[in-house]
Amino acid sequence: MRVDLNWAVVWQAASAIATTAAVIVALWQTHYQNKKKLKMNFVENMTYLPSTGRGKVARNQYFAINIANAGNRKVSIQRVGIQGLNGHEFHIQPSEPYGATIHFPYDLDVEKSLSFPMEKEVVLKNIYEQLKQTRNLSKDRPLKFFAMDSVGKKHFCKTKKSLQWYFEEYKITD
Repeated sequence: MRVDLNWAVVWQAASAIATTAAVIVALWQTHYQNKKKLKMNFVENMTYLPSTGRGKVARNQYFAINIANAGNRKVSIQRVGIQGLNGHEFHIQPSEPYGATIHFPYDLDVEKSLSFPMEKEVVLKNIYEQLKQTRNLSKDRPLKFFAMDSVGKKHFCKTKKSLQWYFEEYKITD
Protein backbone atom coordinates (compact mmCIF):
# COMPACT_ATOMS: atom_id res chain seq x y z
CA MET A 1 0.00 0.00 0.00
CA ARG A 2 1.37 3.34 -1.02
CA VAL A 3 0.70 6.61 0.86
CA ASP A 4 1.03 9.90 -1.00
CA LEU A 5 2.02 12.85 1.16
CA ASN A 6 0.60 16.23 0.24
CA TRP A 7 3.55 18.55 0.88
CA ALA A 8 1.43 21.69 0.52
CA VAL A 9 -0.54 20.76 3.65
CA VAL A 10 2.69 20.05 5.57
CA TRP A 11 4.13 23.45 4.63
CA GLN A 12 0.88 25.22 5.57
CA ALA A 13 0.88 23.55 9.00
CA ALA A 14 4.55 24.46 9.60
CA SER A 15 3.83 28.03 8.50
CA ALA A 16 0.89 28.27 10.93
CA ILE A 17 3.01 26.98 13.82
CA ALA A 18 5.80 29.44 13.04
CA THR A 19 3.34 32.35 12.81
CA THR A 20 1.82 31.43 16.18
CA ALA A 21 5.27 31.28 17.75
CA ALA A 22 6.16 34.70 16.30
CA VAL A 23 2.97 36.23 17.75
CA ILE A 24 3.71 34.75 21.19
CA VAL A 25 7.27 36.15 21.15
CA ALA A 26 6.00 39.59 20.05
CA LEU A 27 3.41 39.67 22.85
CA TRP A 28 6.00 38.59 25.43
CA GLN A 29 8.42 41.32 24.28
CA THR A 30 5.83 44.09 24.65
CA HIS A 31 5.01 42.83 28.14
CA TYR A 32 8.70 42.75 29.06
CA GLN A 33 9.27 46.31 27.78
CA ASN A 34 6.80 47.67 30.32
CA LYS A 35 7.87 45.57 33.28
CA LYS A 36 8.21 47.05 36.76
CA LYS A 37 10.86 45.37 38.88
CA LEU A 38 12.10 46.48 42.28
CA LYS A 39 15.01 44.84 44.07
CA MET A 40 14.98 45.24 47.82
CA ASN A 41 17.42 44.30 50.52
CA PHE A 42 17.56 44.79 54.27
CA VAL A 43 20.69 46.28 55.88
CA GLU A 44 20.99 45.54 59.59
CA ASN A 45 23.73 48.01 60.55
CA MET A 46 23.75 51.37 58.82
CA THR A 47 25.73 54.43 59.85
CA TYR A 48 24.91 57.78 58.30
CA LEU A 49 27.66 60.35 58.11
CA PRO A 50 26.72 64.03 57.95
CA SER A 51 27.75 65.58 54.64
CA THR A 52 28.28 69.00 56.22
CA GLY A 53 30.80 67.84 58.80
CA ARG A 54 28.39 68.86 61.56
CA GLY A 55 26.38 66.51 63.67
CA LYS A 56 27.01 63.48 65.80
CA VAL A 57 27.80 60.14 64.17
CA ALA A 58 26.16 57.18 65.90
CA ARG A 59 27.53 53.91 64.55
CA ASN A 60 25.02 51.30 63.41
CA GLN A 61 22.08 53.27 64.78
CA TYR A 62 19.87 52.52 61.78
CA PHE A 63 18.29 49.71 59.86
CA ALA A 64 17.86 50.46 56.17
CA ILE A 65 15.84 49.08 53.32
CA ASN A 66 17.51 49.67 49.99
CA ILE A 67 15.12 49.76 47.05
CA ALA A 68 16.47 49.75 43.47
CA ASN A 69 14.50 50.05 40.25
CA ALA A 70 15.82 47.14 38.17
CA GLY A 71 13.01 47.32 35.63
CA ASN A 72 12.83 49.39 32.48
CA ARG A 73 10.25 52.00 33.49
CA LYS A 74 9.68 54.46 36.32
CA VAL A 75 8.05 53.05 39.46
CA SER A 76 5.95 55.06 41.88
CA ILE A 77 6.34 53.72 45.42
CA GLN A 78 3.13 54.34 47.35
CA ARG A 79 4.24 53.14 50.77
CA VAL A 80 6.73 51.01 52.66
CA GLY A 81 5.87 48.82 55.60
CA ILE A 82 6.11 45.55 57.47
CA GLN A 83 3.96 42.62 56.34
CA GLY A 84 2.25 41.03 59.31
CA LEU A 85 0.26 37.86 59.75
CA ASN A 86 -3.03 37.32 57.89
CA GLY A 87 -2.33 40.16 55.46
CA HIS A 88 -2.02 42.80 58.20
CA GLU A 89 0.27 45.72 57.32
CA PHE A 90 2.28 48.08 59.50
CA HIS A 91 3.17 51.24 57.59
CA ILE A 92 6.47 52.85 58.51
CA GLN A 93 7.86 56.31 57.94
CA PRO A 94 11.61 56.67 57.40
CA SER A 95 13.89 58.37 59.90
CA GLU A 96 15.54 61.57 58.73
CA PRO A 97 19.28 61.39 59.40
CA TYR A 98 20.79 64.60 58.05
CA GLY A 99 18.50 64.74 55.05
CA ALA A 100 15.17 65.60 53.57
CA THR A 101 12.02 63.69 54.34
CA ILE A 102 11.02 60.92 51.93
CA HIS A 103 7.48 61.79 50.80
CA PHE A 104 5.13 59.23 49.31
CA PRO A 105 4.32 58.54 46.57
CA TYR A 106 8.02 58.48 45.67
CA ASP A 107 8.92 58.22 41.99
CA LEU A 108 11.92 55.97 41.42
CA ASP A 109 13.39 56.35 37.95
CA VAL A 110 15.02 53.53 35.97
CA GLU A 111 18.33 52.34 37.47
CA LYS A 112 17.92 54.62 40.51
CA SER A 113 17.75 53.55 44.13
CA LEU A 114 16.43 54.74 47.46
CA SER A 115 17.82 54.07 50.92
CA PHE A 116 15.02 53.98 53.49
CA PRO A 117 16.55 54.52 56.96
CA MET A 118 14.82 53.42 60.17
CA GLU A 119 16.15 54.18 63.62
CA LYS A 120 16.52 50.77 65.26
CA GLU A 121 15.35 51.65 68.74
CA VAL A 122 12.27 53.55 67.52
CA VAL A 123 11.19 50.86 65.07
CA LEU A 124 11.70 47.98 67.49
CA LYS A 125 9.89 49.75 70.35
CA ASN A 126 6.95 50.55 68.07
CA ILE A 127 6.77 46.94 66.91
CA TYR A 128 6.97 45.73 70.53
CA GLU A 129 4.07 48.02 71.50
CA GLN A 130 2.01 46.77 68.53
CA LEU A 131 2.65 43.18 69.58
CA LYS A 132 1.29 43.91 73.06
CA GLN A 133 -1.95 45.24 71.53
CA THR A 134 -2.37 42.83 68.63
CA ARG A 135 -0.94 39.49 67.61
CA ASN A 136 -0.41 40.37 63.94
CA LEU A 137 3.33 39.64 63.93
CA SER A 138 5.24 36.53 64.91
CA LYS A 139 8.28 36.87 67.19
CA ASP A 140 9.68 33.60 65.83
CA ARG A 141 9.86 34.73 62.20
CA PRO A 142 12.03 37.24 60.37
CA LEU A 143 10.54 40.66 59.70
CA LYS A 144 9.16 40.92 56.17
CA PHE A 145 9.31 44.42 54.67
CA PHE A 146 7.40 45.52 51.59
CA ALA A 147 7.27 48.39 49.14
CA MET A 148 3.98 48.83 47.31
CA ASP A 149 3.93 50.33 43.81
CA SER A 150 1.20 52.34 42.10
CA VAL A 151 -0.71 49.28 40.86
CA GLY A 152 -0.76 47.66 44.29
CA LYS A 153 1.99 45.10 43.69
CA LYS A 154 4.13 44.42 46.74
CA HIS A 155 7.87 43.82 46.51
CA PHE A 156 9.46 42.10 49.53
CA CYS A 157 12.65 41.57 51.50
CA LYS A 158 13.26 39.87 54.87
CA THR A 159 15.61 40.15 57.79
CA LYS A 160 17.93 37.21 58.34
CA LYS A 161 17.10 36.98 62.06
CA SER A 162 13.84 36.60 63.94
CA LEU A 163 12.01 39.46 65.61
CA GLN A 164 12.67 37.85 69.02
CA TRP A 165 16.43 37.99 68.33
CA TYR A 166 16.21 41.74 67.70
CA PHE A 167 14.18 42.29 70.89
CA GLU A 168 16.79 40.41 72.92
CA GLU A 169 19.80 41.96 71.17
CA TYR A 170 18.58 45.54 71.61
CA LYS A 171 17.02 44.87 75.04
CA ILE A 172 13.47 45.83 74.07
CA THR A 173 11.26 44.85 77.02
CA ASP A 174 8.68 46.38 79.34
